[in-house]
Amino acid sequence: MKEIGAFEAKNKLAELLDLAEKGEEIIITRHGKQVARLGPVQKPFDREAARQADGGGQSAQARPDNDDPACLRHSCILGW
Repeated sequence: MKEIGAFEAKNKLAELLDLAEKGEEIIITRHGKQVARLGPVQKPFDREAARQADGGGQSAQARPDNDDPACLRHSCILGW
């Protein structure tokens, strides 16, 4: 993990973005105090790819709508 001051980070933003894109995490400081973290974006979870990797399991139509935040039934939490 690399640490860099805010002024230098501003001047080297393109370089820092390249590092983050490669997976490195950079801490940005102001007056020696850590104030921000710059790093790679995690790819969102692909539910359909996970189902396919699991051998398909139940069909997508047979599963409850787990993407619905209001779904708090026991079966939704367990993914039944």
